[in-house]
Amino acid sequence: MIEIQLQSGNLRKGVRQLVLSRHQVLALSAVGTIFLSFMLLSLLVAPSVIRRTHRIGAVREMKQERAVQLARLQEHIAQISSLERALEEERMRLEKLAGVYGVEVPRGTRPPRVPLADDPQDSRSQLSAAHGRESRLVESIVLLEAQLATLATHEKENPGIARMIPSMLPLPPDRFVVLSVFGERVSPFTRRPEPHAAIDLAATRGTPIYATADGVITWTGRPTLRMGPEWWRLGDIVVVNHGGRYATIYAHCDTIGVRVGQQVSQGAVIATVGDSGWASSTHLHYEVRGNLDGLERWEPVDPRLHVLNYQWSDERQLLAESDRAKRPAKAPGIPPSMLGRRN
Repeated sequence: MIEIQLQSGNLRKGVRQLVLSRHQVLALSAVGTIFLSFMLLSLLVAPSVIRRTHRIGAVREMKQERAVQLARLQEHIAQISSLERALEEERMRLEKLAGVYGVEVPRGTRPPRVPLADDPQDSRSQLSAAHGRESRLVESIVLLEAQLATLATHEKENPGIARMIPSMLPLPPDRFVVLSVFGERVSPFTRRPEPHAAIDLAATRGTPIYATADGVITWTGRPTLRMGPEWWRLGDIVVVNHGGRYATIYAHCDTIGVRVGQQVSQGAVIATVGDSGWASSTHLHYEVRGNLDGLERWEPVDPRLHVLNYQWSDERQLLAESDRAKRPAKAPGIPPSMLGRRN
């Protein structure tokens, strides 16, 4: 037993006594021991808890920062993709222009396309792919600059050449559908394969037909059977001679608004779409003939390669096969009278 006396500061008050039994002392000692043990454990554990809390906060901040950086990286990759498309379109346009001019431009060795990362959340793979695509863009820009310099030099040495070469659509770009392309096709009349030295563009009657380059009108109207059944079947025709290097032929016309000997400018309306001659529907039969060697053979070339203000659905394939497309298709020669020359 333990007796504890409590003396008040006021002497008039008596002394208080607190008597604890043995069991109470043991209980009190146990409570104190537990309390002291808890305090000691808290002191030991507190630093690790604080460090862990700090690490969790730091990791959370790192994840947030990583998400921000990944979003920026993906935005950067989207910009790269946009630049790649723009450069590819410019490359096709320049290569078409070089083909129209008959100029060899530097092509270089194109680097392989760098694939996208499989996992869009894998920032390391995304970053590596982006660096590869950036390198490819730089090489493409250098190549385009060299091509532009070559074409600019050619234009400077040949002033006015651009307007004398067929290089635009003969119809409004939103008012036609391609029926037949250059090469070989199945005849709508005989149902047999036949060479086709033109493109056929379906359009409504009265759609304006444009001169595709500056030149002189050398023929209007329908050829006679004596000039050849192939020409007679084309109905009413307009032929434009472009400086003796190219000639363009516009057939199955409905109305003709020019006369022989008239000078026309690129983009001038020369006729309207119709179905004269042998035509299964209203459409324009458009040919481009070349006399680049001066031998008066007037060889047909794919008109699609001479259109710079429109992109065909198979543009890439067309350019890849451009050398084959430039080979003469089997086609009747142009009667000299249709070119403004005597027989």
